[in-house]
Amino acid sequence: MLSSKLLELKYKILSNPYLPLKKYDSARPYIWNSGLKDIFDEYPNSPDREKTVIVYGLRSYVHHNLSMMEKTFSDCFRFQGANVYNLLCDGGLPSCDMYTFDSIDNQKISCNFCTKSLPFYEKNYPNDYLHFSQYLSSAEKNELKEKIDKLSVDELLEFHYLGVKVSRHSKSSVAKYFADAFREEAPGHIDILRHSSYISCLGALVAKKVFDTKKPTHIFTLHGCYATWGGFCEFMKNNGVEVYVYRKLFNPSMGYFDFPKWTADPQDIQGELAWEKYKHTPLNSKQKKMIDDFFEKKKSGKSDDYLIFFHNKTQNDEKFQNLLEDKGKRKFVLYLHSLWDSGFEEATSPAFKDHNSWVLETIAYFIDHPDIYLIIKPHPQEYSILEENKKGAIALITDKFGKLPENVIFMEKEWSFTSYQLMHFGCISITYYGTVGLESAFFKFPVLFGGFSPIVNAGCAPKVEKKEDYFALIENPQPLYDHHKTHFEIIERYVFFSYFSQAIRVDIYRSDKMYLDQECIDWNKLKDYNKFIKENPDMNRIVKLMLDGKAVINEPEYFN
Repeated sequence: MLSSKLLELKYKILSNPYLPLKKYDSARPYIWNSGLKDIFDEYPNSPDREKTVIVYGLRSYVHHNLSMMEKTFSDCFRFQGANVYNLLCDGGLPSCDMYTFDSIDNQKISCNFCTKSLPFYEKNYPNDYLHFSQYLSSAEKNELKEKIDKLSVDELLEFHYLGVKVSRHSKSSVAKYFADAFREEAPGHIDILRHSSYISCLGALVAKKVFDTKKPTHIFTLHGCYATWGGFCEFMKNNGVEVYVYRKLFNPSMGYFDFPKWTADPQDIQGELAWEKYKHTPLNSKQKKMIDDFFEKKKSGKSDDYLIFFHNKTQNDEKFQNLLEDKGKRKFVLYLHSLWDSGFEEATSPAFKDHNSWVLETIAYFIDHPDIYLIIKPHPQEYSILEENKKGAIALITDKFGKLPENVIFMEKEWSFTSYQLMHFGCISITYYGTVGLESAFFKFPVLFGGFSPIVNAGCAPKVEKKEDYFALIENPQPLYDHHKTHFEIIERYVFFSYFSQAIRVDIYRSDKMYLDQECIDWNKLKDYNKFIKENPDMNRIVKLMLDGKAVINEPEYFN
Protein backbone atom coordinates (compact mmCIF):
# COMPACT_ATOMS: atom_id res chain seq x y z
CA MET A 1 0.00 0.00 0.00
CA LEU A 2 1.29 3.43 -0.94
CA SER A 3 2.31 5.74 1.86
CA SER A 4 0.38 8.96 2.44
CA LYS A 5 3.22 11.07 0.99
CA LEU A 6 3.43 8.97 -2.17
CA LEU A 7 -0.34 9.08 -2.61
CA GLU A 8 -0.31 12.84 -2.16
CA LEU A 9 2.37 13.16 -4.84
CA LYS A 10 0.44 10.83 -7.17
CA TYR A 11 -2.75 12.88 -6.90
CA LYS A 12 -0.87 16.14 -7.23
CA ILE A 13 0.53 14.96 -10.54
CA LEU A 14 -2.74 13.54 -11.80
CA SER A 15 -4.70 16.66 -10.89
CA ASN A 16 -2.72 18.68 -13.44
CA PRO A 17 -5.10 19.16 -16.39
CA TYR A 18 -2.12 19.62 -18.70
CA LEU A 19 -0.74 16.26 -17.82
CA PRO A 20 1.98 15.46 -20.39
CA LEU A 21 1.87 11.69 -19.98
CA LYS A 22 1.63 9.94 -23.34
CA LYS A 23 -1.31 7.73 -22.30
CA TYR A 24 -3.52 10.84 -22.07
CA ASP A 25 -2.43 12.50 -25.32
CA SER A 26 -5.35 11.03 -27.27
CA ALA A 27 -7.79 12.43 -24.75
CA ARG A 28 -6.82 16.07 -25.22
CA PRO A 29 -8.96 16.74 -28.29
CA TYR A 30 -11.92 15.47 -26.34
CA ILE A 31 -11.22 17.32 -23.11
CA TRP A 32 -10.97 20.62 -24.95
CA ASN A 33 -13.64 19.78 -27.52
CA SER A 34 -15.96 22.77 -27.94
CA GLY A 35 -18.66 20.40 -29.15
CA LEU A 36 -19.11 19.15 -25.60
CA LYS A 37 -21.19 22.23 -24.89
CA ASP A 38 -23.40 22.02 -27.98
CA ILE A 39 -25.88 19.43 -26.73
CA PHE A 40 -25.98 21.09 -23.34
CA ASP A 41 -26.90 24.41 -24.94
CA GLU A 42 -29.25 22.96 -27.56
CA TYR A 43 -31.38 20.96 -25.13
CA PRO A 44 -31.57 22.96 -21.89
CA ASN A 45 -33.51 21.83 -18.87
CA SER A 46 -37.10 23.00 -18.98
CA PRO A 47 -40.23 22.64 -16.81
CA ASP A 48 -41.99 21.45 -19.97
CA ARG A 49 -39.96 18.24 -19.99
CA GLU A 50 -41.77 15.33 -18.38
CA LYS A 51 -38.78 13.36 -17.15
CA THR A 52 -35.87 14.37 -14.97
CA VAL A 53 -32.71 12.31 -14.62
CA ILE A 54 -30.19 12.66 -11.80
CA VAL A 55 -26.79 11.34 -12.87
CA TYR A 56 -25.15 10.54 -9.55
CA GLY A 57 -21.54 10.73 -10.70
CA LEU A 58 -19.89 11.48 -7.36
CA ARG A 59 -16.35 11.95 -8.65
CA SER A 60 -15.15 15.18 -10.23
CA TYR A 61 -11.90 14.48 -12.03
CA VAL A 62 -11.45 14.38 -15.77
CA HIS A 63 -8.86 11.64 -16.02
CA HIS A 64 -11.26 8.78 -15.48
CA ASN A 65 -13.10 6.87 -18.16
CA LEU A 66 -16.31 6.63 -16.15
CA SER A 67 -16.48 10.42 -16.12
CA MET A 68 -16.65 10.24 -19.91
CA MET A 69 -19.32 7.59 -19.57
CA GLU A 70 -21.49 9.85 -17.45
CA LYS A 71 -20.99 12.89 -19.67
CA THR A 72 -22.06 11.07 -22.85
CA PHE A 73 -25.06 9.47 -21.15
CA SER A 74 -26.09 12.83 -19.68
CA ASP A 75 -26.21 14.32 -23.15
CA CYS A 76 -28.03 11.31 -24.58
CA PHE A 77 -30.68 11.76 -21.89
CA ARG A 78 -30.96 15.44 -22.87
CA PHE A 79 -31.28 14.60 -26.55
CA GLN A 80 -34.03 12.07 -25.73
CA GLY A 81 -36.07 14.77 -24.05
CA ALA A 82 -35.21 14.59 -20.34
CA ASN A 83 -34.01 17.18 -17.88
CA VAL A 84 -30.59 16.19 -16.55
CA TYR A 85 -28.75 17.15 -13.38
CA ASN A 86 -25.35 15.78 -12.43
CA LEU A 87 -24.83 15.29 -8.71
CA LEU A 88 -21.24 15.49 -7.46
CA CYS A 89 -19.84 14.99 -4.00
CA ASP A 90 -17.63 18.16 -3.88
CA GLY A 91 -16.33 17.15 -0.45
CA GLY A 92 -19.77 16.90 1.12
CA LEU A 93 -19.05 13.29 2.07
CA PRO A 94 -16.18 12.78 4.55
CA SER A 95 -15.03 9.74 2.51
CA CYS A 96 -16.30 7.37 -0.16
CA ASP A 97 -15.97 3.79 -1.37
CA MET A 98 -14.02 4.55 -4.52
CA TYR A 99 -10.84 2.99 -3.15
CA THR A 100 -10.50 -0.53 -1.80
CA PHE A 101 -8.22 -1.40 1.11
CA ASP A 102 -7.33 2.27 1.70
CA SER A 103 -7.18 3.85 5.12
CA ILE A 104 -9.53 6.73 5.88
CA ASP A 105 -6.47 9.02 5.99
CA ASN A 106 -5.42 7.99 2.48
CA GLN A 107 -8.98 8.45 1.29
CA LYS A 108 -8.85 12.03 2.52
CA ILE A 109 -5.95 12.65 0.15
CA SER A 110 -7.91 11.35 -2.83
CA CYS A 111 -10.95 13.33 -1.66
CA ASN A 112 -8.86 16.49 -1.61
CA PHE A 113 -7.60 15.80 -5.13
CA CYS A 114 -11.12 15.16 -6.38
CA THR A 115 -12.50 18.34 -4.81
CA LYS A 116 -9.69 20.50 -6.19
CA SER A 117 -10.36 19.11 -9.67
CA LEU A 118 -13.99 20.24 -9.53
CA PRO A 119 -13.71 23.64 -11.34
CA PHE A 120 -11.71 22.14 -14.21
CA TYR A 121 -14.08 19.18 -14.41
CA GLU A 122 -17.22 21.29 -14.59
CA LYS A 123 -15.68 23.64 -17.15
CA ASN A 124 -14.75 20.83 -19.51
CA TYR A 125 -17.84 18.65 -19.00
CA PRO A 126 -20.69 21.18 -19.15
CA ASN A 127 -23.81 20.03 -17.30
CA ASP A 128 -26.32 21.35 -14.78
CA TYR A 129 -24.46 20.42 -11.61
CA LEU A 130 -25.73 19.76 -8.13
CA HIS A 131 -23.40 19.39 -5.16
CA PHE A 132 -23.67 17.44 -1.94
CA SER A 133 -22.60 20.44 0.12
CA GLN A 134 -25.57 22.54 -1.03
CA TYR A 135 -27.91 19.98 0.56
CA LEU A 136 -26.01 19.34 3.80
CA SER A 137 -25.63 21.93 6.51
CA SER A 138 -22.97 21.57 9.20
CA ALA A 139 -25.70 21.41 11.84
CA GLU A 140 -27.46 18.53 10.05
CA LYS A 141 -24.24 16.59 9.62
CA ASN A 142 -23.24 17.05 13.24
CA GLU A 143 -26.69 16.06 14.51
CA LEU A 144 -26.72 12.95 12.35
CA LYS A 145 -23.22 11.91 13.39
CA GLU A 146 -24.03 12.34 17.07
CA LYS A 147 -27.15 10.23 16.63
CA ILE A 148 -25.24 7.40 14.96
CA ASP A 149 -22.39 7.56 17.48
CA LYS A 150 -24.86 7.00 20.33
CA LEU A 151 -26.36 3.84 18.81
CA SER A 152 -25.45 0.50 20.33
CA VAL A 153 -24.13 -2.19 17.98
CA ASP A 154 -27.51 -3.95 17.94
CA GLU A 155 -29.29 -0.66 17.23
CA LEU A 156 -26.78 0.16 14.52
CA LEU A 157 -27.37 -3.15 12.76
CA GLU A 158 -31.13 -2.54 12.73
CA PHE A 159 -31.02 1.23 12.12
CA HIS A 160 -33.37 2.73 9.55
CA TYR A 161 -33.11 6.31 8.36
CA LEU A 162 -35.66 7.93 6.06
CA GLY A 163 -36.91 4.45 5.19
CA VAL A 164 -33.43 3.17 4.30
CA LYS A 165 -32.05 0.06 5.99
CA VAL A 166 -28.64 1.54 6.65
CA SER A 167 -26.68 -1.60 7.62
CA ARG A 168 -27.52 -3.19 4.25
CA HIS A 169 -25.06 -0.75 2.68
CA SER A 170 -22.66 -0.01 5.53
CA LYS A 171 -21.80 -3.70 6.03
CA SER A 172 -20.82 -3.90 2.35
CA SER A 173 -18.53 -0.91 2.88
CA VAL A 174 -16.91 -2.60 5.86
CA ALA A 175 -16.25 -5.66 3.71
CA LYS A 176 -14.70 -3.51 0.99
CA TYR A 177 -12.60 -1.53 3.48
CA PHE A 178 -11.14 -4.57 5.25
CA ALA A 179 -11.31 -7.06 2.35
CA ASP A 180 -13.25 -9.24 4.73
CA ALA A 181 -16.90 -10.00 5.46
CA PHE A 182 -18.33 -7.95 8.30
CA ARG A 183 -17.76 -9.52 11.71
CA GLU A 184 -18.73 -7.79 14.93
CA GLU A 185 -15.77 -9.24 16.79
CA ALA A 186 -13.16 -8.25 14.20
CA PRO A 187 -10.91 -5.30 15.17
CA GLY A 188 -12.08 -2.04 13.67
CA HIS A 189 -15.19 -3.45 12.00
CA ILE A 190 -17.67 -1.67 14.27
CA ASP A 191 -15.82 1.64 13.90
CA ILE A 192 -15.96 1.49 10.11
CA LEU A 193 -19.55 0.24 10.25
CA ARG A 194 -20.46 3.33 12.24
CA HIS A 195 -18.55 5.59 9.86
CA SER A 196 -20.14 3.94 6.81
CA SER A 197 -23.59 4.19 8.38
CA TYR A 198 -23.01 7.92 8.66
CA ILE A 199 -22.07 8.06 4.95
CA SER A 200 -25.16 6.05 3.98
CA CYS A 201 -27.41 8.36 6.00
CA LEU A 202 -25.89 11.44 4.40
CA GLY A 203 -26.63 9.91 1.00
CA ALA A 204 -30.23 9.24 2.00
CA LEU A 205 -30.63 12.79 3.33
CA VAL A 206 -29.27 14.29 0.11
CA ALA A 207 -31.55 11.97 -1.85
CA LYS A 208 -34.57 13.27 0.06
CA LYS A 209 -33.69 16.89 -0.60
CA VAL A 210 -32.96 16.26 -4.28
CA PHE A 211 -36.22 14.34 -4.53
CA ASP A 212 -38.17 17.18 -2.91
CA THR A 213 -36.62 19.93 -5.05
CA LYS A 214 -35.91 18.37 -8.45
CA LYS A 215 -38.67 15.73 -8.58
CA PRO A 216 -36.53 13.17 -10.43
CA THR A 217 -38.15 10.37 -12.37
CA HIS A 218 -34.86 8.52 -12.98
CA ILE A 219 -31.47 7.99 -11.35
CA PHE A 220 -28.40 6.85 -13.30
CA THR A 221 -25.34 5.87 -11.30
CA LEU A 222 -22.43 3.50 -10.83
CA HIS A 223 -22.73 0.42 -8.58
CA GLY A 224 -25.79 1.41 -6.58
CA CYS A 225 -24.34 -0.29 -3.50
CA TYR A 226 -21.95 0.31 -0.60
CA ALA A 227 -22.65 3.23 1.73
CA THR A 228 -21.62 5.77 -0.91
CA TRP A 229 -24.39 4.88 -3.35
CA GLY A 230 -26.70 2.51 -1.48
CA GLY A 231 -28.47 4.92 0.86
CA PHE A 232 -29.11 7.38 -1.94
CA CYS A 233 -30.43 4.73 -4.34
CA GLU A 234 -32.61 2.96 -1.79
CA PHE A 235 -34.33 6.20 -0.79
CA MET A 236 -35.05 7.03 -4.42
CA LYS A 237 -36.30 3.54 -5.17
CA ASN A 238 -38.55 3.56 -2.09
CA ASN A 239 -40.11 6.78 -3.36
CA GLY A 240 -41.01 5.54 -6.80
CA VAL A 241 -37.99 6.74 -8.78
CA GLU A 242 -36.62 4.47 -11.51
CA VAL A 243 -33.01 3.74 -10.51
CA TYR A 244 -30.59 2.31 -13.06
CA VAL A 245 -27.00 1.39 -12.30
CA TYR A 246 -24.21 0.65 -14.72
CA ARG A 247 -21.50 -1.93 -14.19
CA LYS A 248 -18.53 -2.82 -16.35
CA LEU A 249 -18.45 -6.41 -17.54
CA PHE A 250 -15.55 -8.57 -18.54
CA ASN A 251 -17.64 -10.79 -20.72
CA PRO A 252 -18.23 -11.57 -23.48
CA SER A 253 -15.63 -8.91 -24.34
CA MET A 254 -14.31 -5.63 -23.03
CA GLY A 255 -16.42 -2.58 -23.69
CA TYR A 256 -19.60 -4.22 -22.40
CA PHE A 257 -21.76 -3.09 -19.49
CA ASP A 258 -25.00 -4.10 -17.89
CA PHE A 259 -27.64 -1.62 -16.76
CA PRO A 260 -29.87 -3.32 -14.20
CA LYS A 261 -32.62 -1.63 -12.28
CA TRP A 262 -31.64 -1.11 -8.65
CA THR A 263 -33.06 -3.70 -6.31
CA ALA A 264 -32.37 -4.94 -2.81
CA ASP A 265 -33.62 -8.39 -3.75
CA PRO A 266 -30.71 -10.81 -4.30
CA GLN A 267 -33.01 -13.14 -6.20
CA ASP A 268 -34.04 -10.49 -8.67
CA ILE A 269 -33.72 -11.31 -12.34
CA GLN A 270 -33.29 -8.13 -14.32
CA GLY A 271 -36.40 -7.40 -16.22
CA GLU A 272 -38.67 -10.19 -15.04
CA LEU A 273 -40.85 -9.83 -18.12
CA ALA A 274 -37.78 -9.88 -20.35
CA TRP A 275 -36.59 -13.12 -18.75
CA GLU A 276 -40.04 -14.60 -19.16
CA LYS A 277 -39.68 -13.95 -22.87
CA TYR A 278 -36.28 -15.63 -23.00
CA LYS A 279 -37.51 -18.43 -20.77
CA HIS A 280 -40.08 -19.43 -23.37
CA THR A 281 -37.99 -18.70 -26.47
CA PRO A 282 -35.84 -21.59 -27.77
CA LEU A 283 -32.28 -20.67 -28.71
CA ASN A 284 -31.35 -20.89 -32.38
CA SER A 285 -28.15 -22.44 -33.73
CA LYS A 286 -26.39 -19.06 -33.89
CA GLN A 287 -27.08 -18.35 -30.23
CA LYS A 288 -25.96 -21.82 -29.16
CA LYS A 289 -22.71 -21.36 -31.08
CA MET A 290 -22.16 -18.02 -29.32
CA ILE A 291 -22.37 -19.82 -25.98
CA ASP A 292 -20.04 -22.61 -27.12
CA ASP A 293 -17.45 -20.14 -28.45
CA PHE A 294 -17.64 -18.07 -25.28
CA PHE A 295 -17.02 -21.00 -22.97
CA GLU A 296 -14.30 -22.40 -25.21
CA LYS A 297 -12.40 -19.14 -24.75
CA LYS A 298 -13.04 -19.17 -21.02
CA LYS A 299 -11.84 -22.74 -20.61
CA SER A 300 -8.65 -21.93 -22.51
CA GLY A 301 -7.98 -18.87 -20.35
CA LYS A 302 -8.04 -16.61 -23.41
CA SER A 303 -11.19 -14.60 -22.75
CA ASP A 304 -11.29 -11.07 -21.37
CA ASP A 305 -13.39 -12.45 -18.55
CA TYR A 306 -10.37 -14.28 -17.22
CA LEU A 307 -7.50 -11.92 -17.81
CA ILE A 308 -7.92 -9.94 -14.61
CA PHE A 309 -7.10 -12.91 -12.43
CA PHE A 310 -5.13 -14.97 -14.89
CA HIS A 311 -1.92 -16.48 -13.59
CA ASN A 312 0.46 -18.63 -15.57
CA LYS A 313 0.19 -21.48 -13.11
CA THR A 314 1.87 -24.69 -14.13
CA GLN A 315 2.47 -26.56 -10.89
CA ASN A 316 0.41 -29.56 -9.88
CA ASP A 317 0.39 -31.57 -6.69
CA GLU A 318 0.76 -35.30 -7.25
CA LYS A 319 -1.25 -36.26 -4.16
CA PHE A 320 -4.06 -33.91 -5.17
CA GLN A 321 -3.94 -35.21 -8.76
CA ASN A 322 -4.32 -38.78 -7.48
CA LEU A 323 -7.34 -37.74 -5.39
CA LEU A 324 -9.01 -36.18 -8.40
CA GLU A 325 -8.45 -39.28 -10.50
CA ASP A 326 -9.77 -41.63 -7.81
CA LYS A 327 -13.31 -42.36 -8.99
CA GLY A 328 -14.06 -44.26 -5.78
CA LYS A 329 -13.97 -41.12 -3.64
CA ARG A 330 -16.83 -38.61 -3.42
CA LYS A 331 -15.45 -35.14 -3.99
CA PHE A 332 -16.97 -31.69 -3.58
CA VAL A 333 -15.49 -28.27 -4.36
CA LEU A 334 -16.37 -25.31 -2.16
CA TYR A 335 -16.00 -22.17 -4.28
CA LEU A 336 -15.21 -19.26 -1.99
CA HIS A 337 -16.41 -15.79 -2.80
CA SER A 338 -14.71 -12.44 -2.71
CA LEU A 339 -16.06 -11.15 0.59
CA TRP A 340 -15.83 -7.51 -0.45
CA ASP A 341 -17.61 -7.78 -3.79
CA SER A 342 -20.16 -5.09 -4.50
CA GLY A 343 -23.48 -5.98 -2.99
CA PHE A 344 -22.09 -9.07 -1.31
CA GLU A 345 -24.06 -8.37 1.86
CA GLU A 346 -27.26 -8.50 -0.19
CA ALA A 347 -26.86 -12.20 -0.85
CA THR A 348 -29.14 -14.18 1.43
CA SER A 349 -29.90 -17.75 2.35
CA PRO A 350 -32.96 -19.25 4.04
CA ALA A 351 -30.79 -22.11 5.28
CA PHE A 352 -27.86 -20.17 6.77
CA LYS A 353 -27.52 -17.00 8.79
CA ASP A 354 -25.07 -15.52 6.26
CA HIS A 355 -22.22 -16.41 3.92
CA ASN A 356 -19.68 -16.88 6.70
CA SER A 357 -21.97 -19.29 8.52
CA TRP A 358 -22.43 -21.22 5.30
CA VAL A 359 -18.66 -21.55 4.77
CA LEU A 360 -17.87 -22.60 8.33
CA GLU A 361 -20.81 -24.98 8.77
CA THR A 362 -20.10 -26.65 5.42
CA ILE A 363 -16.48 -27.25 6.36
CA ALA A 364 -17.47 -28.48 9.82
CA TYR A 365 -19.78 -31.04 8.18
CA PHE A 366 -16.94 -32.46 6.09
CA ILE A 367 -14.63 -32.54 9.11
CA ASP A 368 -17.24 -34.74 10.79
CA HIS A 369 -17.52 -36.94 7.65
CA PRO A 370 -13.95 -38.01 6.80
CA ASP A 371 -15.16 -40.45 4.13
CA ILE A 372 -16.06 -37.62 1.74
CA TYR A 373 -13.64 -34.98 0.43
CA LEU A 374 -13.98 -31.21 0.30
CA ILE A 375 -11.69 -29.16 -1.93
CA ILE A 376 -11.68 -25.48 -1.02
CA LYS A 377 -11.02 -23.22 -4.02
CA PRO A 378 -10.33 -19.61 -3.01
CA HIS A 379 -11.59 -16.78 -5.17
CA PRO A 380 -8.77 -15.53 -7.47
CA GLN A 381 -8.79 -12.18 -5.66
CA GLU A 382 -7.72 -13.94 -2.49
CA TYR A 383 -4.36 -14.64 -4.10
CA SER A 384 -4.02 -11.57 -6.27
CA ILE A 385 -5.23 -8.50 -4.40
CA LEU A 386 -4.74 -9.95 -0.94
CA GLU A 387 -1.24 -11.34 -1.41
CA GLU A 388 0.12 -9.35 1.52
CA ASN A 389 -3.03 -8.67 3.49
CA LYS A 390 -3.94 -12.31 4.14
CA LYS A 391 -7.56 -11.51 4.81
CA GLY A 392 -10.77 -12.69 3.30
CA ALA A 393 -12.32 -16.13 3.31
CA ILE A 394 -9.00 -17.96 3.72
CA ALA A 395 -8.32 -16.14 6.97
CA LEU A 396 -11.89 -16.78 8.11
CA ILE A 397 -11.37 -20.54 7.72
CA THR A 398 -7.87 -20.81 9.13
CA ASP A 399 -8.78 -18.67 12.14
CA LYS A 400 -11.71 -20.98 12.90
CA PHE A 401 -10.24 -24.42 12.22
CA GLY A 402 -6.47 -24.10 12.17
CA LYS A 403 -4.98 -27.24 10.61
CA LEU A 404 -7.57 -29.03 8.50
CA PRO A 405 -7.95 -32.83 8.27
CA GLU A 406 -6.80 -34.77 5.21
CA ASN A 407 -10.25 -34.86 3.65
CA VAL A 408 -10.48 -31.04 3.56
CA ILE A 409 -7.96 -29.58 1.12
CA PHE A 410 -7.10 -25.98 0.28
CA MET A 411 -6.14 -25.49 -3.34
CA GLU A 412 -2.79 -23.71 -3.43
CA LYS A 413 -2.33 -20.70 -5.68
CA GLU A 414 0.36 -22.46 -7.74
CA TRP A 415 -1.89 -25.35 -8.71
CA SER A 416 -3.07 -25.16 -12.28
CA PHE A 417 -6.44 -26.89 -11.97
CA THR A 418 -9.37 -24.82 -13.24
CA SER A 419 -13.00 -25.10 -12.16
CA TYR A 420 -13.77 -26.78 -15.49
CA GLN A 421 -11.15 -29.45 -14.86
CA LEU A 422 -12.49 -30.05 -11.36
CA MET A 423 -15.97 -30.57 -12.79
CA HIS A 424 -14.69 -33.10 -15.31
CA PHE A 425 -12.94 -35.01 -12.54
CA GLY A 426 -16.38 -35.60 -11.04
CA CYS A 427 -16.28 -32.95 -8.31
CA ILE A 428 -19.65 -31.58 -7.23
CA SER A 429 -19.68 -27.77 -7.13
CA ILE A 430 -20.84 -25.95 -3.99
CA THR A 431 -21.30 -22.19 -4.12
CA TYR A 432 -23.24 -19.56 -2.25
CA TYR A 433 -24.50 -17.59 -5.22
CA GLY A 434 -21.69 -17.56 -7.80
CA THR A 435 -21.80 -17.95 -11.57
CA VAL A 436 -19.66 -21.09 -11.28
CA GLY A 437 -22.96 -22.70 -10.32
CA LEU A 438 -24.56 -21.63 -13.58
CA GLU A 439 -21.60 -22.90 -15.55
CA SER A 440 -21.63 -26.22 -13.71
CA ALA A 441 -25.30 -26.64 -14.55
CA PHE A 442 -24.69 -25.73 -18.19
CA PHE A 443 -21.97 -28.37 -18.53
CA LYS A 444 -24.39 -30.85 -16.97
CA PHE A 445 -22.50 -31.26 -13.72
CA PRO A 446 -24.20 -31.23 -10.31
CA VAL A 447 -24.20 -28.00 -8.30
CA LEU A 448 -25.43 -27.11 -4.83
CA PHE A 449 -26.24 -23.52 -3.84
CA GLY A 450 -26.03 -22.44 -0.20
CA GLY A 451 -27.78 -19.13 -0.88
CA PHE A 452 -30.39 -17.69 -3.18
CA SER A 453 -29.44 -15.95 -6.39
CA PRO A 454 -30.95 -15.12 -9.76
CA ILE A 455 -29.42 -18.38 -10.99
CA VAL A 456 -31.44 -20.40 -8.48
CA ASN A 457 -34.53 -18.29 -8.97
CA ALA A 458 -34.40 -18.84 -12.72
CA GLY A 459 -34.63 -22.59 -12.16
CA CYS A 460 -31.02 -23.49 -12.98
CA ALA A 461 -30.45 -25.30 -9.68
CA PRO A 462 -32.53 -26.70 -6.83
CA LYS A 463 -33.71 -24.25 -4.17
CA VAL A 464 -32.55 -25.16 -0.69
CA GLU A 465 -34.97 -23.84 1.90
CA LYS A 466 -33.65 -25.58 5.03
CA LYS A 467 -30.22 -26.41 6.42
CA GLU A 468 -31.09 -30.08 6.81
CA ASP A 469 -32.07 -30.22 3.11
CA TYR A 470 -28.71 -28.72 2.18
CA PHE A 471 -26.72 -31.34 4.09
CA ALA A 472 -29.04 -34.10 2.89
CA LEU A 473 -28.01 -33.22 -0.69
CA ILE A 474 -24.35 -33.58 0.27
CA GLU A 475 -25.13 -36.98 1.78
CA ASN A 476 -27.19 -38.01 -1.26
CA PRO A 477 -26.44 -35.75 -4.26
CA GLN A 478 -28.47 -37.71 -6.82
CA PRO A 479 -31.16 -34.95 -7.09
CA LEU A 480 -28.35 -32.58 -8.09
CA TYR A 481 -27.40 -34.91 -10.95
CA ASP A 482 -31.02 -35.21 -12.00
CA HIS A 483 -31.81 -31.47 -12.06
CA HIS A 484 -30.11 -30.55 -15.32
CA LYS A 485 -31.76 -33.52 -17.05
CA THR A 486 -35.19 -31.95 -16.65
CA HIS A 487 -34.18 -28.29 -16.66
CA PHE A 488 -31.44 -28.05 -19.27
CA GLU A 489 -33.40 -25.95 -21.74
CA ILE A 490 -34.05 -23.38 -19.01
CA ILE A 491 -30.39 -23.50 -17.95
CA GLU A 492 -29.19 -22.99 -21.52
CA ARG A 493 -31.57 -20.06 -22.08
CA TYR A 494 -30.55 -18.42 -18.81
CA VAL A 495 -26.88 -18.76 -19.72
CA PHE A 496 -27.57 -16.84 -22.90
CA PHE A 497 -29.77 -14.34 -21.06
CA SER A 498 -27.09 -13.77 -18.42
CA TYR A 499 -23.98 -13.60 -20.60
CA PHE A 500 -25.32 -12.08 -23.81
CA SER A 501 -28.74 -10.51 -23.38
CA GLN A 502 -27.64 -8.37 -20.45
CA ALA A 503 -24.19 -7.59 -21.88
CA ILE A 504 -24.67 -4.26 -23.63
CA ARG A 505 -22.01 -2.83 -25.91
CA VAL A 506 -21.14 0.81 -25.21
CA ASP A 507 -19.61 2.33 -28.31
CA ILE A 508 -17.28 4.80 -26.67
CA TYR A 509 -15.35 1.93 -25.07
CA ARG A 510 -12.58 0.09 -26.84
CA SER A 511 -12.87 -3.68 -26.74
CA ASP A 512 -9.12 -4.27 -26.55
CA LYS A 513 -8.26 -2.45 -23.34
CA MET A 514 -8.48 -3.79 -19.82
CA TYR A 515 -8.00 -1.12 -17.26
CA LEU A 516 -10.04 1.76 -15.91
CA ASP A 517 -8.11 4.60 -17.52
CA GLN A 518 -8.27 6.90 -20.49
CA GLU A 519 -7.02 4.23 -22.87
CA CYS A 520 -10.41 2.55 -22.66
CA ILE A 521 -12.08 5.40 -24.51
CA ASP A 522 -12.33 5.27 -28.29
CA TRP A 523 -11.66 8.96 -28.88
CA ASN A 524 -12.09 8.71 -32.64
CA LYS A 525 -15.81 8.09 -32.17
CA LEU A 526 -16.11 11.31 -30.21
CA LYS A 527 -14.39 13.73 -32.59
CA ASP A 528 -17.78 14.92 -33.82
CA TYR A 529 -19.46 14.81 -30.43
CA ASN A 530 -22.73 16.40 -31.49
CA LYS A 531 -23.21 13.84 -34.27
CA PHE A 532 -22.31 10.95 -31.98
CA ILE A 533 -24.95 11.89 -29.42
CA LYS A 534 -27.69 12.41 -31.98
CA GLU A 535 -26.98 9.51 -34.32
CA ASN A 536 -25.49 6.68 -32.29
CA PRO A 537 -28.20 4.00 -32.30
CA ASP A 538 -26.81 1.87 -29.47
CA MET A 539 -26.38 4.65 -26.93
CA ASN A 540 -29.79 6.10 -27.69
CA ARG A 541 -31.45 2.69 -27.50
CA ILE A 542 -30.05 2.21 -23.98
CA VAL A 543 -31.23 5.64 -22.88
CA LYS A 544 -34.70 5.25 -24.38
CA LEU A 545 -35.20 1.91 -22.61
CA MET A 546 -34.27 3.50 -19.29
CA LEU A 547 -36.53 6.51 -19.82
CA ASP A 548 -39.37 4.11 -20.64
CA GLY A 549 -38.71 2.18 -17.41
CA LYS A 550 -37.86 -1.01 -19.28
CA ALA A 551 -35.14 -3.59 -18.78
CA VAL A 552 -31.96 -2.72 -20.67
CA ILE A 553 -31.39 -5.96 -22.52
CA ASN A 554 -30.82 -7.32 -25.99
CA GLU A 555 -34.08 -8.94 -27.03
CA PRO A 556 -33.91 -12.42 -28.63
CA GLU A 557 -34.46 -10.98 -32.13
CA TYR A 558 -31.37 -8.77 -31.59
CA PHE A 559 -29.22 -11.84 -32.30
CA ASN A 560 -31.07 -13.05 -35.42
